[in-house]
Amino acid sequence: MRKEPLIYLIFCLSVCFANNTYTQSTFPQTVNYQGIRVVCDLQHLQPTATPDIFREGEEILFKFTISDTVTGNGLSGVYPAAWLARDQVYGQASCGKKVESFLTGSILNQADLDLNVYYVLTLNDDASINVVDPLFGYGNTKLLNRITLTSPGMDWALTDDQDWLFVTMPAAKQVAVIETQTWTVVRNIDLPGVPVHAVLQPDEAYLWVTYVAEQEADESTTGVAVINVSEQSLVKTIPTGAGWHELVVTDDNSRVFVTNSTSGTTSVIDIGKLTKTKDITMGGNPTSITWSSLAQVAYVGHKASGRIAVIGGDDTRLLSEIQTEPGIEHLSFAPGGRFAFVVNPGEDIIHILDAVSNQLIQTADMESEPDRVSYTDGIAYIRHRNSSTILMIPLEGIGVPGAAVNVVDFPGGQNPAGKTKFPTPAAGIVPAVGENAVLVANPLDKTIYYYMEGMAAPMGNFSNYGRQPRAVLVVDRSLQEKAPGVYQTAAKLRDPGRYDIAFFMNAPRLIHCFQLEVQADPEVQMKKLLVEKGPLEINYQKPTFIQETNTAVQLQMEIKDRITKEPIAGLVDVKVLATTSAGDRHYRFWAEATDQPGWYQVEMPLPAASTFQIFTECLSQGFSMHLSPGLIVEIPE
Repeated sequence: MRKEPLIYLIFCLSVCFANNTYTQSTFPQTVNYQGIRVVCDLQHLQPTATPDIFREGEEILFKFTISDTVTGNGLSGVYPAAWLARDQVYGQASCGKKVESFLTGSILNQADLDLNVYYVLTLNDDASINVVDPLFGYGNTKLLNRITLTSPGMDWALTDDQDWLFVTMPAAKQVAVIETQTWTVVRNIDLPGVPVHAVLQPDEAYLWVTYVAEQEADESTTGVAVINVSEQSLVKTIPTGAGWHELVVTDDNSRVFVTNSTSGTTSVIDIGKLTKTKDITMGGNPTSITWSSLAQVAYVGHKASGRIAVIGGDDTRLLSEIQTEPGIEHLSFAPGGRFAFVVNPGEDIIHILDAVSNQLIQTADMESEPDRVSYTDGIAYIRHRNSSTILMIPLEGIGVPGAAVNVVDFPGGQNPAGKTKFPTPAAGIVPAVGENAVLVANPLDKTIYYYMEGMAAPMGNFSNYGRQPRAVLVVDRSLQEKAPGVYQTAAKLRDPGRYDIAFFMNAPRLIHCFQLEVQADPEVQMKKLLVEKGPLEINYQKPTFIQETNTAVQLQMEIKDRITKEPIAGLVDVKVLATTSAGDRHYRFWAEATDQPGWYQVEMPLPAASTFQIFTECLSQGFSMHLSPGLIVEIPE
């Protein structure tokens, strides 16, 4: 769905501001303005005993229904935007100013929750997937969630509504089904072999998963698995042939083509019957395949021989062959289905194939083993195994037989973006949302880079929190039109308080602030308290002084569990730090338990006529020095 960039929307507040006021935050809420009706409704994504109460930390569905007040028909294609803003100025009087600041990207007045955002997912080198908000971070982190898998993932497929993510897990011989509203694995689907590729057919009735045998000689457990997407269950497994498999699905959802590298064949599967109809023998080792929506044929690359076989026709047969150099590893069509990029890492070249003439019409000399091509609407991005440089080929400049291929580049990190110990067929470069930009996963850098077209270098980056991002994926959580005039998205509520749900629509123009009260959740508040102050509560008694050769300070303290308020007895690692107010001298002592449960005491010989700050830690309880309350002690002369 096309998105209008919000930044350019310049509007007159006086002609598009709805002046309805509300005194409570019950839902749904409705506003009518100049023949347009907007209904704002909030729904819990998880079952709750209090559906009319919304608490911090809850996943909520925000739903806006926009219709004509005369006909009642929903208004499609109006691209609304919405934000949550908590402010002392609450209600319609400040609504226009809030929306204006959000649209213009003011850093001084940012929304508490932006309902027009997207999330970045990374397929990591371990058994996890990171979920990152690249625009908003909680404290010092942008990491929203880390999804734990049974074993490391290999490939993934996201449904068009972006509600479900399927991930192949070779070591577990399973496909994980992930619900993206709550970022949870809802089930794992067992397969008879080792799953690799995952491809959704265009109508998303089935997910097709290639699997290989654990033992190379076992051809009975190698082929494709058919998973019903709506029921999230295995329907059938179809043996195809021996070896590694690549597959494509025709855009009319009628056939699947599966390559069998060891058998030297390409299998054809009838989707309606879920049966293999034939094997097309082509010799060699077919290792890559792509489909042209324009020519309605499949192109199969053979790495060892360099041949590209063309398969199609009503009887699905080998139509012709195109000869290139040995070493082909990747075939893919640019948007439109006419021009395919043929990647040969060993020879450091990329050919451009024209599906109309079935000929290689251009060749681009590369360096450092190009291995994958990703596309935006206007540019092909080429990643390398032995270079950090990302090459770009403008698509409007290709298609002239024999013409030179224009190439520009930008640095994609400190290390080669295509270099990893754990290769994956999933994309490492993907388009960002709403702008002419891409996200580049760099495994060895453990970083995602953000590059906007036309710039000399990435505009920014964010850490992948210690994991290697082998692939990257975008889940768009901005308002999506799910039915005519019905726009919705899901988000997690943050801190408690009163909020305006600032709503903006450009054509027809309308601004309105609905009202929401977010209640505090005691459990969430306690977790925040534990993060801020730690699991222990320490109460110091007034210190006493013992006059001897040196001045000794005797200090007693009570240590309790912050949640239960119960005294904690028997601790043997209670350490006390005394530091001068200038911070130039430090003294450390061990406190000992007294006969009274939860009480500890320490005797500290300290220089006279000094002022000290006292801090306590107990690492066995996860209580470090920086969480400790401070105590000022002045040592008399």
